[in-house]
Amino acid sequence: MTIQLPRLRGQREQPPAEAPVPAAEPAPQAGAPAPDAALPAGHALARPDGGRVDPLTQCLLFARHACRDARRRARDASSREGNWVSGFLAAKPPSVNEQRSYLASRGWLPPGHEGGIADRAGEAYQVAYGSPGVALGNATSLTFKRGYRFAITAAVLLVALFAACRFVLWLPPATCVLVPGALAGLILGWLATVAGVLAARRALAQWRAQR
Repeated sequence: MTIQLPRLRGQREQPPAEAPVPAAEPAPQAGAPAPDAALPAGHALARPDGGRVDPLTQCLLFARHACRDARRRARDASSREGNWVSGFLAAKPPSVNEQRSYLASRGWLPPGHEGGIADRAGEAYQVAYGSPGVALGNATSLTFKRGYRFAITAAVLLVALFAACRFVLWLPPATCVLVPGALAGLILGWLATVAGVLAARRALAQWRAQR
């Protein structure tokens, strides 16, 4: 142990090796714009003089980006399900939270269009129609998915129509009963028609099987 102490003391007293200094990157030449990693090659939105592109060019670039994105989504759906019709029938609607996340991420914008016309127009559309439309479509899907839900919704709707005609429009009771009654007759008539067609198809299939 006494023989190894000077060797260990010498190792501790040696200065640590300095890390190699990376070579400095060459500075960009004066007058040349710095490359933007967010923009792909050939997709610069800034003019050489430092100004922005005009609104018409922004709209054209946005339309081209939207067409490419729509073709890509349709191609992915058709290749996954076998064809375009099967992809459409197998598609799942987004939730309201997913639609709000899409609004926050500005997914409809091509690179470099933040703050432009497409950004403002897309935000206004998503707030006015996108999220409310998704909420309405999901509510309709949940209502029509089960017969019990549809029956309850139809009953509430008929009562609301009668109350609106009687206590908001102040129409006679006979007229107030006529409007919900016509709607109920339309719903039940369509259901009876479909049930009759299905019964006729089953009877025809049994008749062909017995021949």
